[in-house]
Amino acid sequence: MVTWGRAFRAAVAYVAYVILWYIVGLIITFAGIAPMTTRGPVPPGPAEILFSIICLIIGIAIIVLGTTAAFFKILPEIVAEEVKK
Repeated sequence: MVTWGRAFRAAVAYVAYVILWYIVGLIITFAGIAPMTTRGPVPPGPAEILFSIICLIIGIAIIVLGTTAAFFKILPEIVAEEVKK
């Protein structure tokens, strides 16, 4: 049985990975949104809109896939430790 201490260490590691992936994903997302908001009264062109949509999709994909990968990285480590015992 996994101890509470080990479970909380794994949870802290998971949260740290999640924060990391959120930061990376949000940086990419905001890099795509920034050109849309800094143009002033001039409307954005189709290339800027497409760039923003692509950056938004990539940023969200990085967040979702990164957090899921972090879960699948940490869980098997705990299971392997328990099987060894």
